[in-house]
Amino acid sequence: SRPNRERIAKLEAAGRLHPPGRAAVERAKASGAWSRLLQSETGRAPPPLAKALKDGGATKGWRSLTLATRKRALEWYFAAKTEPTRQKRQAQIVAAARERRDPTAWTPKA
Repeated sequence: SRPNRERIAKLEAAGRLHPPGRAAVERAKASGAWSRLLQSETGRAPPPLAKALKDGGATKGWRSLTLATRKRALEWYFAAKTEPTRQKRQAQIVAAARERRDPTAWTPKA
């Protein structure tokens, strides 16, 4: 997250980031965990999702969601490992945004 990246930068600048901490940062960078949240921190939908929201008439609903809800939805969207999964999640996000509800909220099956 941004606060953690800022904290690490301050520690590095002050010469206080010790080898175990540096190793943890390097592992996070190598695995992609270090930058994983960068795309979702603003709450802005990436172009493919923005287009789907517009085409699905869900843009206003998306904007009505809280920043925290949009971030959580984007983290879920970007965590998809395959394109079919991402497409499925995109459709779920659009449907939920149209109804102005959290796309990641658990709902019981009927």
